[in-house]
Amino acid sequence: MEDWAHNALLDSAEIEKERGVVIEEWRLSRGADERMMKQTLPVQYKGSLYADRLPIGNKTSLETFSHAALRRFYTEWYRPDLQAIVVVGDIDVNEMEQKIKDVFGDIPAATNSRKRESFNVPDHTETLSVVAKDKEAAFPSVEVMYKKEVQPEVTIGDYVRYMNSQIFTGMLNNRFRELSLKPNPPFVGAGSYYGSSYARSKDAYQLYANSSDTGIARTLNTLLEENRRVLLYGFTASEFELQKKQMLSAYEKIFNEREKEESAKYVDEYVNNFLVNEPIPGIEWEYDFVKQYLAQARLDDINKLATQWITKENMVVTVNAPDKEGIKIPSAGEINKVMAAVETAKLEPVKEKMLATSL
Repeated sequence: MEDWAHNALLDSAEIEKERGVVIEEWRLSRGADERMMKQTLPVQYKGSLYADRLPIGNKTSLETFSHAALRRFYTEWYRPDLQAIVVVGDIDVNEMEQKIKDVFGDIPAATNSRKRESFNVPDHTETLSVVAKDKEAAFPSVEVMYKKEVQPEVTIGDYVRYMNSQIFTGMLNNRFRELSLKPNPPFVGAGSYYGSSYARSKDAYQLYANSSDTGIARTLNTLLEENRRVLLYGFTASEFELQKKQMLSAYEKIFNEREKEESAKYVDEYVNNFLVNEPIPGIEWEYDFVKQYLAQARLDDINKLATQWITKENMVVTVNAPDKEGIKIPSAGEINKVMAAVETAKLEPVKEKMLATSL
């Protein structure tokens, strides 16, 4: 790894061999999902470099880049101040730390190093929509995204905010699950999520669902209606109690099986800490905190998230669908009609349910 970190030879003959390998990787990646992504990213992240800069690049670039450009990239970005070593296993920590210092300590620091930039995604007041079609797409899907500013994850208060977001989306996902079990459901499956997006500079509140060939508009309508129902009425006390029990059960299971956790899971935690500053307090601390917090969490605090997340600003509606006969794909105008109809629809609150106390 030390050799890889700063001593790659980047021999011209080897570069040419690898050029063909990467072009083949690019070719293999060109499935339906990737092709539709290229149609949707320019709208979802309009006005930013995220709209047209996929990591692997484009075929022309891969075919024509110069050897000097590749070497320059390596020199500019493979440098100690941007690198970390993560080791997980049954090891002597002090001994391993000293070995890392011995092996990597002599790598020279970069001089006049190029600044690592971050790239913003412009805000927008109007709702954007995009429809992507591909002949090889397996089924239609709908996504509603509300882009948000990235929130820090450093303090106890930040962790409380994270917990509240998990409770909110958990309760909404339970509603979606119930809808999917009804006769003639509005979607095959649906869910919600709050967290990172493709852009490092934006988080997002997202709703998503898989639809039938003829039910795309109905799927979108249901997602937006359930979203608005939460905005108008919030969640019920019984939904809140059920979600707290489910969350506590999940953390308890992870805590009880902590000695069986695979090393790769720990590696992932440390990598996220290095790359995006995600905290790593450990499951013992998390489980203890979750127990304490859920005992005092307030439903009002959870319900208030709806007004923060469900906004007209930075909203994007995305439809992916097979490009074939029999698929009823809504136009941009029809998508706007669905959104307008939901805004004026008379929605009833979810009725309170009694939780069973035993099987």
